[in-house]
Amino acid sequence: MRNSGEGQVGVSPESFSDYDARTSGGAAPQGNAGSVLEDARTQLSGAWDRLDLRSQVEQHPFRTLGIALGAGYVLGGGLFTKLTGRLLFGGIRMGMRLAALPVLRDEIMGLANTISPRGRGSV
Repeated sequence: MRNSGEGQVGVSPESFSDYDARTSGGAAPQGNAGSVLEDARTQLSGAWDRLDLRSQVEQHPFRTLGIALGAGYVLGGGLFTKLTGRLLFGGIRMGMRLAALPVLRDEIMGLANTISPRGRGSV
C-alpha cells in the first residue's frame, strides 16, 4: 500500500505516534489505572463469592472431581485426540442404539400381535 504519493510501501513509526496523538487527545490517561484495578478486584471477589467453591466441593464431590478432570483433559490438549474421537463416536453410536430399542420393540410386538392367534381376534 502506498503512502500519499511518497513512493514508500508500508507504515512508518511516525504514523503510529500520530495515530496515538489523534486517538488519545494528545495526552495519556493518568490516575485511571488504580480505579480500574480496584474495580477488577471487586468484580473478581464478587464472582468468587457467588461461586462458593468450598460448599460445592462439600455437597457434590464427585461432580466437582469430574469437572476438574474434564477441564484438565481439555486444557492439557486431549480434546483433539484419537481417544476423544473414539469416546465421542462410541457414545453417539450407543445413544442411537438405545434410542432405537423402543421403536424396534414396538414393531416386533406389533408384528407378533398380527401373527399370533390372539392378535387375529380368535380365542
